[in-house]
This record gives sequence, structure tokens and C-alpha cells, in this order.
Amino acid sequence: MDPLTHGLLGAGVCQALYSRPLGRWAAAIGAVGGVLADVDIVTQWFGGDKAMMLDHRTVTHALLLIPIGGALAAMPFLFHRRFRQRRLFILLAGILAYATHGLLDALTTYGTCLGWPFSPQRVAWDILPIIDPVFTLILLVGVVLTLVRMRPRACRAAMLAAMFYIVLAGVQHQRALDTLDQVAKTLYHDTERTRAMPTLGNIIVWRGLYESNDQMYPVAIRLPVNNQPATVTLGKPLRLSRKIPTPAPMPGKTLSPVMDDILNWNRFTGGYAAELPDQPDVLADLRYSAEPESFQPLWGLKVDLQHPDQPGSLVKYPVDRAAMVRRLWHDLISGPPESVKVDEVSMIQRKPRAK
Repeated sequence: MDPLTHGLLGAGVCQALYSRPLGRWAAAIGAVGGVLADVDIVTQWFGGDKAMMLDHRTVTHALLLIPIGGALAAMPFLFHRRFRQRRLFILLAGILAYATHGLLDALTTYGTCLGWPFSPQRVAWDILPIIDPVFTLILLVGVVLTLVRMRPRACRAAMLAAMFYIVLAGVQHQRALDTLDQVAKTLYHDTERTRAMPTLGNIIVWRGLYESNDQMYPVAIRLPVNNQPATVTLGKPLRLSRKIPTPAPMPGKTLSPVMDDILNWNRFTGGYAAELPDQPDVLADLRYSAEPESFQPLWGLKVDLQHPDQPGSLVKYPVDRAAMVRRLWHDLISGPPESVKVDEVSMIQRKPRAK
């Protein structure tokens, strides 16, 4: 999630529980604790964009670091004279706010290393988009009203509304997975793995991916929340050539820099990295695309297997952001182009959307 949402969630939780002993300072402590875990973005200063992508949401987001991170968040307030008798509340507020960060990030598609250092795998529950204005607005209203009126009732109501929204997003996620499974069955595809992810800023239009017979199929799914039937748009499948090997870590052995990057990149994408037909030396991140029913990746890892001592480099693809916003708005209002109901899928041919 974006820093604003993290700060608001941390502030809101602390206001809901500690407004009485800490007053308006509960929001300040919570905001600091809510955003502090993102301090790991400083890796970009030393290793560039690739290091920031691979290292972000790792150590500082781990569950094991919550007490330490919470104490650091509370530190600027602990030794202030006015809080001498309320240090325990400040410490608890800092820890609680810090704890919200990694868990909120795990609700998104990007992936978060909650189990570090015991597990390098990224947790991604695919329930909320990375930026969700509705969720952020709910938190903002609760925090502002509580600051103005100094009554935690508004913030507690906002926390309940936020929890309801997360539950609704979870229901939408399951609906997207069920719809994706129906599409595959309608086309007589035996699926090896499936994934449904919310598109930017909403929980109505989803990007679905499923693998069958060494091909990855993209599907745009629109799920109205008013009991209207789901509609889908089928994209052109991608052949998974697997020319670039996926190394496995071997105890006591050190991988070459390029193989180490491939391993980390595959872990970062949750296994959804593949070569594109026109760029066989790039492992594109298939989770994100300029259009939900196509493979127009936003970034990828460029590798040179002929020179294993050279690490990979991050490739960012140019994106027309204005066109993406217009397309997203159209999908929200009327659905993706050429969308059909699931029971009509067998009557259409899979082809790229007309430009």
C-alpha cells in the first residue's frame, strides 16, 4: 500500500484504542509507526531500482521485527516530559501501528516477506490493490473526524468500515477465482495454477491468470458488487518456453550473480515471470499489465546467460498512464472491451483486442 494509507491505518488504530490516554498524539504516534517499515526503500539509493524492488517489503516488514520497529517508532515520544506517566501506552501504540504495516501489505499482490528470516517467500493474498482510494478515504474520514472532535467513536466506526471493505474484497477475490475456474472449464483447459489480482484502485475489475499445457492465459474479469453476473474478456495466451532456467538454491553452493538474480526475481514475482516472444532475454513480471487481458508488462529482469558473472538489470516498459486511466475508468463503468458472460465464452474465439 501507499505511505498515506499506511499512516492513516496506523493513526486510526491508535486513535481507536489510545485516544483517552494520549489525546491527539495517538494519531501522530500511529502515523509514524504505520509508515516506518517503508524505510527499506533507502536500498534504492545504493543499489538502484532493481535492489529496491527485490529488497522492499523484506526485513523491515517481517513479523519478527514488529516489537523492534514499534519501539523505534515510539522512541521520539517516549522521553518527552508530557508523556512521562504514559510511556507504556506510547510503546503499545507504536508496536500496534507498526504491526499493521506488513499485514496490510500482505493483502496486496506485490508480496511481503512476513516470515523473514525463517522464510524468504513473499506472502501475497491478492485481496486489495496496491492503491485503493476507497479504502484510503474510509481511513481518512475516521482519522480527521476523531482529530477534530476528539472522540474515538468516529475512528472506531471507520476501522469497522475498513474491516468490512477488506472482507468484501476477499469475497470479490474468491468470486474472481471461481470465475477464472469456470472459464478454464468452459474451454476444457486443465489448470496447473491460477491467480486473480485486483487492478489498480478498485476491487471490481480483476486480472486473472491461469496456466494450462505450458501456456499462460490472461483474463479480464469484471465483478459488479450489485449481484449482476460477472463478465470476462479473454486475451491471447503466452507460450511458456522456459528457455531461461530457474535455479534452485543448493546448500553449501553459491549461485552465479545472474542465477542469484533469477532466483530472487522468480521469488519476487511469486513464480509468475516468463520470457516474452520478442524479448527472450527478459523475464517479464506477468502479474502486472497495462491491460488486464493482455501481456503488456510494466517491468522485467534482463539477463545474459552467456555472461553469468554479470547480474541482471531491471527493465521498465513505457506506459501511457493517461490511456491506462481512461481504460480503467471504462472497465469500471461498462466492462472491458469485448467482454462476455462466462457461459458465452465457448462461443467466442480467443483473439487480441482490436486496437
